Amino acid sequence: MSFLSEQIEAVKAFLTDVDPLFIVALVLLFFVGAFMPTILAHFFNRQNRKKVFLANLPAIISWVAWGALLVAAVSIGKDKDEKKPEP
Repeated sequence: MSFLSEQIEAVKAFLTDVDPLFIVALVLLFFVGAFMPTILAHFFNRQNRKKVFLANLPAIISWVAWGALLVAAVSIGKDKDEKKPEP
């Protein structure tokens, strides 16, 4: 057997032995982790949450971009709110 067919058989054996609920939980955990900048922007930076969501789509494949977006989701817009004078 070739290396590729051995790997395919190993994946098939793994998928037949794994509980479907476990796979669903892993997929949900992946999406929550991947879209964490968008979730944080919803709570901390509401005015830019759409921009953060759109930037989050390609940032999923890059750890560096994802990390930078995570910081931006929490920090962008904070300076504007702090500089507003009170009436």
